[in-house]
Amino acid sequence: MPDYIPRSDSDFTTWQTNFLNYASTNAATLSLTPAELQPLLTAQTYWQESYSEHIEAQASADAALQRKNESREAYETIIRALVKRLQGSPELTNDQRAAMGLSIPSAKRTAVPVPTTAPSLNVDTSQRLRHTIVFTDGTRTAKPDGVRGCEIWVKLGTAPTDPEELTFLGLDTRSPYMVSCDGNEAGQMAHYMARWSNTRGETAPWSETVSATIPS
Repeated sequence: MPDYIPRSDSDFTTWQTNFLNYASTNAATLSLTPAELQPLLTAQTYWQESYSEHIEAQASADAALQRKNESREAYETIIRALVKRLQGSPELTNDQRAAMGLSIPSAKRTAVPVPTTAPSLNVDTSQRLRHTIVFTDGTRTAKPDGVRGCEIWVKLGTAPTDPEELTFLGLDTRSPYMVSCDGNEAGQMAHYMARWSNTRGETAPWSETVSATIPS
C-alpha cells in the first residue's frame, strides 16, 4: 500500500499544510487536544524554515554552478587558442608538450589501406529512363576501411571486353547511385562496372559487369 505522505519535498509541503490546517480547524470534531496539536505546529514551523533555507541555498548553488560553467568555457577558449598557436610552432618539442600536458602528435601516420575487395552491384530498373545502382561490399552495407567511395563506370551497347572501353559516371560516397538516361537511350543495354577508391585515390579491383536494359 503506498505511503500517504508524499516523497517529494514540494508535494509534502502542500500536503502537510492542508493536513494541519484541517486538523486544527476541525480539532473538536476529530477529538484532538491542544497538547496533541502543539508538537505538530512546532515541527511545522521548523520544517518551513528549514525548507525555505534549502530552497534559497539551492538557488544560490544553481547560480554558482552556472557561473562556474561559464567561466570554465571562457577559460578553455583562451587556453585552446594559445595551445593552437604553440602546437603550430615547429620549435615546440615533445618534451615541452609533455611538460605542459599537451597532446603529442604521432610520429608516424597510419597508412590508408588500399582496398582489395571489389564492390557488388545490383541495378534497379523499375523507373522510366533511370537505373538505380546499389553497391555493397559483399554482404556488408558499409564501405571497406579507408574507402572514400565507389567509382561507377558504364558502357552502352555491347558488353565491354576491357575497362578501357568504359565511361566514368561518378564517385559516390553512399549507395545507391542514380543514373538518369536520355530518351534516345531507351531500350539500349547499359553495362556497369565499379571499383572502390580510398582517400588517396588508390583503387580496388574491378567489379563483375552488371548489365541492364534502360527502361522506356
